[in-house]
This record gives sequence, C-alpha cells and structure tokens, in this order.
Amino acid sequence: MKRVQMKYRRRMNVVEAWRLESENHEIPVWIVEAITSGTIGFVDEGRRLWIHSTYSRMIVERGSWIIRGSNGGLHSCGDDAFWEAYEEVSE
Repeated sequence: MKRVQMKYRRRMNVVEAWRLESENHEIPVWIVEAITSGTIGFVDEGRRLWIHSTYSRMIVERGSWIIRGSNGGLHSCGDDAFWEAYEEVSE
C-alpha cells in the first residue's frame, strides 16, 4: 500500500481529503489511522464506509470524499459539493 498525502483548500483553510473509489489503492496515513482507531469502519464488505464524527455516524458512499478538517475532525462530502467548495493545493 502506497501512503500519500492529498491536500485541498477550502477558502483559506487547507484540509486533507480522500475520495472513496473502487480502485483507489493510495490510502493516506490519516485514513489508515482512523480505521485502526475505530473512527472509520467498513459497511457492505468494504463497498461503503462509516465515519464516527463528533455529532453522528455518517455513511460514506463510493465517489464521496472523506475530509479531515484543521481540527482533525472527519466528515464526508459528495463529489459535486466537494469541488464547489475546494480546490487542489500545489505543494
């Protein structure tokens, strides 16, 4: 498994984000850590994920993004809404 950093910008805040896709073999370290700690779990034999956030448990569908905010909290966002709010950060 190749560990990568994927970063995106929302207005002036830089967040980390990862898109759940069927053939996405690049999984960021923070996703692996969230799975290990029980913050993220698998649904439907890994076809979907759940996120235990501060406020609720959210189901993440294929094609949606998992976003880690500047405070470390996780939430999900659909692809269209993600691209309306974020732009990729060049390092």
